[in-house]
Amino acid sequence: MQKIGLHEGPCLAANARQNDFGPTVNIASHMQGPAERR
Repeated sequence: MQKIGLHEGPCLAANARQNDFGPTVNIASHMQGPAERR
């Protein structure tokens, strides 16, 4: 199963391992949580 949350806006990429920070990333994460299972 794969769940994806998308949101557009600014974020900070801290390093090559894709540690991203900012409200955009947080909103996308919260959208992913309640995603419907199929």
